Amino acid sequence: MLRERVLDVLKSATEVNLRYSAITLKLAREYIKEFDGVVRDGVARKAEPVEPEAAAPPAQRPPILLVGRAGAEATGAFMLSNGADADLPVSLLVQGELGPVRAELEPASLVIAPGGNAIVQLRVAIVEAMEPGRDYAGAVVAPGLSAQAVEFVARRLPDEAPAKPAPTVKTSRRRAG
Repeated sequence: MLRERVLDVLKSATEVNLRYSAITLKLAREYIKEFDGVVRDGVARKAEPVEPEAAAPPAQRPPILLVGRAGAEATGAFMLSNGADADLPVSLLVQGELGPVRAELEPASLVIAPGGNAIVQLRVAIVEAMEPGRDYAGAVVAPGLSAQAVEFVARRLPDEAPAKPAPTVKTSRRRAG
C-alpha cells in the first residue's frame, strides 16, 4: 500500500516535470522564432546580432497589496494562463516570512485547460497581532511549474483615531435683579 502510494507520488512528480519541460521548450522555441524574425526584418540594426540571453528580462509585475485595519479581511486576485496544448494542473503554495499573517488561496489547486485562464483569489485576515504600518511580504508559487512567483504585501493600517468631541460653548448666566 505504501509502495503504491510512493509510486503514485513519483509518477505525478515526473508528469508535472515533463509538462513543465514541454512548456519551457515551447516558450523558448517561440522566443527564438520571434527574435529571428526581428533580426531578419532589420528592426534590430547592429553590426553583431544580439544573443537571446542578452535580451532584457521580462518585466516583473508589482506585488499585490493587501491592506486593512485590524478585524478586516483584505483580498486581491491574479490570473494564471495556460499556453500549452494540454491541461495544466496547478497546486499553489504561499511562502514568506509572514509572522502572524495567514494567507488563503481560492482555489489552492486547479486544472487550466489549454489556452485557458484562471483567476486565483488571495485573502488575508488583518489581525491585531500585525504591527500597524509594517509590510509583511510573501509570494504565491506553483512548485515545479514556474520560476516566477506572484508577490504580495500585507499591511495593517493604523487604527482610526477617535473622533474629537465637538467644542463646547461656555455661556454665562446673569443674575436677574
